[in-house]
Amino acid sequence: MAKLSFKTLTGKTLRLDENDEIHRGGEGRILSIAENPNLVAKIYHDQISPISEEQFQFLTKLDKNLFVTPQDLLLDTKTKKICGFTMEYIGKDFFPLSSLFIKSFCQRTQMNEIVKQKIAESLIAVVKIAHENKMVIGDFNQYNILVNAQGEIKCIDIDSYQTPQHQHSGILLDDIRDYFYGGKVCENSDFFALSILIFSIFTYVHPFKGIHKIYKQLSERMIMRLPIFANSPDMIVPKCYEPLNNADLQQQFSRFYLQGHRFLLSLEKQIIPTTQKIATTILPQKDLIINEIMKQEKIQNIYFLQNIGYIETDKNFVVYKIFGKGNFSVLETFSKSEFSKIYLSAKNILLRKENKLFHYKSKTEIVELTNFIFPNEFLENVYNDILMVLGDGIMSWIYLNDVINKSIQNKRFDVFVRGFQHCGSILQNAGGVLRIFYPTGNDLASVKVALNVKQLYQQNHLGAVQYIENNEIHHRYFRLRGLQFELANFEINSMKNFGFSMTKDNEGFIFEPSDNNLKILRSLDFATVSELECSIISEHSVVQHSAAGIWVWENDAVYLLNKK
Repeated sequence: MAKLSFKTLTGKTLRLDENDEIHRGGEGRILSIAENPNLVAKIYHDQISPISEEQFQFLTKLDKNLFVTPQDLLLDTKTKKICGFTMEYIGKDFFPLSSLFIKSFCQRTQMNEIVKQKIAESLIAVVKIAHENKMVIGDFNQYNILVNAQGEIKCIDIDSYQTPQHQHSGILLDDIRDYFYGGKVCENSDFFALSILIFSIFTYVHPFKGIHKIYKQLSERMIMRLPIFANSPDMIVPKCYEPLNNADLQQQFSRFYLQGHRFLLSLEKQIIPTTQKIATTILPQKDLIINEIMKQEKIQNIYFLQNIGYIETDKNFVVYKIFGKGNFSVLETFSKSEFSKIYLSAKNILLRKENKLFHYKSKTEIVELTNFIFPNEFLENVYNDILMVLGDGIMSWIYLNDVINKSIQNKRFDVFVRGFQHCGSILQNAGGVLRIFYPTGNDLASVKVALNVKQLYQQNHLGAVQYIENNEIHHRYFRLRGLQFELANFEINSMKNFGFSMTKDNEGFIFEPSDNNLKILRSLDFATVSELECSIISEHSVVQHSAAGIWVWENDAVYLLNKK
């Protein structure tokens, strides 16, 4: 790929390499700057009108703790036309605000109400600062805001903001468009978008989602003032919805969605977490036997293979050995004060402590593996028996089954690590082409994805994808076959943390969580072959399959399901 050269306003020459592309969107591409790793460059596509010098000067006034502001304009070396600008590089510890709309993610990453309140207060400050500076944000959506585990936020794509010198394009994500007032972009539309984001953070659901039997479109619900908390007999409310326990904030949302008022939200009162968990009543099931495996624990993850698996809590990894249907026992419990991560394969249990990898052989023998060290900063993902680790310019494939004495088999490849991101699974941007990976037996294969991907969930060669098309959020199943990415011909209502049981020829059955229902789909064509009533399940449940049965993580409990 070509080398690029630009001039700054001060006459300095900046050289970029097209191989160092981090991300590509509708307006341009983001390139790493080799001479200053703390900065990146946004280079506009040829057909896109770039930022003006007046707009640039206006945006630099914003608070750099909250906004990723332009730092230096980049000019064509010959024509002196503006081609882009430099800005702060936001590291891999930041993730999209949309992640907080998923209950299991918040439990896994300990994003509690205290952290969420800090984020919400910062979002309010962002809107206040923008309006005080005579700006309108416009597309104030969950993908244009990055957050970290400490509750810090960074607003990106701010060159689209409306200023006295720059009119907003009017292009918005449908989820935050204020249809009650015709969808126009103004200060009031920012107030509305802010309310949508904060409501979704605390309740795990968009205020106009769920199902209404008469008004089925998001826009209709907004216009008819039918939020999820409206007293409508025709409303089906998702089980994942957690009503607010802050009366003052709930009253503000009622003014927004029931009365049509628009104003800057305030959080004068603390959002207090619910200390008493509502117990899940296990009702007699028509077709299922349900065993409660763990409850009243701060569960953060579950992961199961056919004959082994673990439940992760805030304190321990509890490993289970599986013998057959409904037959299992606790093999070992590892304290998180000693090991920070566990990796399971068909043959081995591996553990990470700091940057070292260990092989568990027995209760009395845990051996350090000396031929692999984790980088200080890295991304990782497990694909069946292969662990992918990305850091320090290297992609490593760690073969979890293949341990000999103090060594583990691995392969290493030189890569541009900043071109990778973890959005539920690993996604690589290579020259504007997105690729995802999947196991092909002894190795991993990569497949092109021609979608604006926001989130992935994978099991083997199957997955669910969240993507944006025509300013709308879509969810579909997909399968990877050879070098082909094949989308299902129907949409699903949300991302699904499904379980998968493989039979033969890489086919099998998907176990999809839905409210009070477990759907069984054929992986070959995603056709529904059966549905089982199950009172403990919601669409946010995490489902895994093993020889013991179907494991379900819902709230602070884990269950094992089997057919009668």
